[in-house]
Amino acid sequence: MTSINVRLDTKSVRFERVSDTILTGLQSIGGFYESVMHIGVLLTFFFQERLFKSALLKQIYQLAVDPKSKGYNEKKMMETLENNQELSEDVLKDIMNFLLLRTRFRYGYREIIDYLTKCMCLRNAMRVNSTLSKSHLMYGKGNNKLERELDVVNLIRSIRALRLMS
Repeated sequence: MTSINVRLDTKSVRFERVSDTILTGLQSIGGFYESVMHIGVLLTFFFQERLFKSALLKQIYQLAVDPKSKGYNEKKMMETLENNQELSEDVLKDIMNFLLLRTRFRYGYREIIDYLTKCMCLRNAMRVNSTLSKSHLMYGKGNNKLERELDVVNLIRSIRALRLMS
């Protein structure tokens, strides 16, 4: 006596092309609400970091006034000071004006929103001369300088030098 049991599966596989929108993609990842919360956390972190660093840069660094507009020539002033030449009243006034007319670095919400809305790599040549892109450039330079100065190795070296001098 023999018995044969044949069992066939009724499953079938269909391959389809589905075009998802951003919302359906976010829902499939883990829910729309959670995805929006994660995006909000990332944006908050980005804003917080930039505002904190810009506040540090504002306290530490100053920007020189545009030398073309005021008639100051920084290179000539530095050469005069380095050569220990006798300083005339005009040169002293120029140096004082140059130092007193420096401004604090400002980088706030407006610049951050501009940075987020416009891709830096797609800007055209005319846009580079705008004040907003100059502030982005100055922020980048200041951020690099701040990271170099706040390096642990540099801090230890300066502390050692201070101890030796004292």
